[in-house]
Amino acid sequence: MGSTSKSRKLSEEMKLNEAEDRISNLPKDIMVCILSLLPTKYAVATSILSTKWKRMWTSITDLDIEFLDSKGHGSRCEKNFIKFFHHVLLSLDGSNLDGFRVSCKGVSPYFKASHVKSWVMTAVSCNVRQLGIYIPPLLASRWLPDDLFTCQTLVVLKLGYCFFLPVPSLVRLQNLKTLLLHSAVFRDGDSAYRLISGCPVLEDLSLIKCGGRGFRLLKISAPLLKRLVISYPLPECYRPHDVLYDVSSDEYKIELITPSLVSFKYSGLVAEGYGIDTLSSLVKARLHFELCGEDTLMTSETQDADTFGTPITKLLQGISNVQTLRISGNSIETLELYSYDIMEEPDEDDFELCFEFEMHQFLKLPTFRNLTWLELGVNSRVRWVLLPYLLESSPNLTSLVFVEGLLHYDRYSDPDNWDWHPPENVPACLLFSLEILDVRKFQGQQRELKIVKYLLSNAKSLKTLSVRCEKRKMKREMLEVRRELMETPRGSRICEVVVS
Repeated sequence: MGSTSKSRKLSEEMKLNEAEDRISNLPKDIMVCILSLLPTKYAVATSILSTKWKRMWTSITDLDIEFLDSKGHGSRCEKNFIKFFHHVLLSLDGSNLDGFRVSCKGVSPYFKASHVKSWVMTAVSCNVRQLGIYIPPLLASRWLPDDLFTCQTLVVLKLGYCFFLPVPSLVRLQNLKTLLLHSAVFRDGDSAYRLISGCPVLEDLSLIKCGGRGFRLLKISAPLLKRLVISYPLPECYRPHDVLYDVSSDEYKIELITPSLVSFKYSGLVAEGYGIDTLSSLVKARLHFELCGEDTLMTSETQDADTFGTPITKLLQGISNVQTLRISGNSIETLELYSYDIMEEPDEDDFELCFEFEMHQFLKLPTFRNLTWLELGVNSRVRWVLLPYLLESSPNLTSLVFVEGLLHYDRYSDPDNWDWHPPENVPACLLFSLEILDVRKFQGQQRELKIVKYLLSNAKSLKTLSVRCEKRKMKREMLEVRRELMETPRGSRICEVVVS
């Protein structure tokens, strides 16, 4: 019985070995397409399979090569990598390239910028459509040929990390739709403006930790731009080479002429000024800004009431047509700091009153008439004095989400140094439009309950209140929170309260 089973198995294996090689019989175009989906080193390795496969890889249209010297092999490994890469480039059959990506990590001085420059020139000569070059600071020199900036076939360009980017006088990227620069060092603001203006159909722009010693104005003029990400290095993110960026204070300005913008993400220090035409097409925005230090706060000694907080006001005014907005905890703290004059210390008994008065006087929030979804972060210094003003400025808000909870404790925070006072007048969105209230990372403190109870009692159209407790909270505490909320009078008869 056992012998028969073994014979049958051997016969099946022989038939399988004699079976037709279906992949090798596919049309060449399909085989090349399959190889293009693989990392280039694996595509090249298929050349040993058979005579038919020997030069099949030379027709691939996507090159993706990564050098990672994680084992510390040094220059010998790099020589082999460069030799292999040159072999790949010389072996291509002259077809146009859809994609060309090179990533180099852990390289030594043997790895020359001239190598990268020659690779880019080869990609341009092959009419590349998508180009991605990721190199370490070691290669930060003039490694981009001028021909790159006039490549008519380029649609996607991604460059990083930490490199000098001398932009030539002529930039003509007529078909470029996506541009991502990470840690690029510009000679000045004109260089950045010249680069972006040379891309007339640009739709997606990301500037991550970019700057320069003479970088004082970031001007973006792109009539078709739909998505924009600006991320400056924050103080806690600085590394030794960040002095090249020289954006460690409020000495730079941002000007946006982007009428088609749909999505905007901004992260960085508060700039000296913002020139933003009202973004009428804006759907989604995300803000994470903060001050470099107390020395950058404008006070009554240097600013009058009309100009106090003007940069923040202009930024918010520029995005006032947004439909979905997320504001980080650091941003809320900054807005609260801008809302009163730190040079005047109020009496302890009148602190809240003074805070609210100064906010009304100095921080002029725009009206977010299209805003329906608002997400708010928190940090250990947020006091939620800003909350009533945000709600009053959002008359059509339907969803309010506290994504990081209402309280955040760290080693610097004092859990007993503030209390929240509800506004005298109920914001319009609570009376007419708010339907969803989502509070996450709830800790069960009375100050949290005070805010939630106020919203629950005054939101006349509320459909769902979701309170998600911290995982470390015990079941008994969750039951107590649920009991208190269930006993709270509700402004809406149809509101469902969920505590989890």
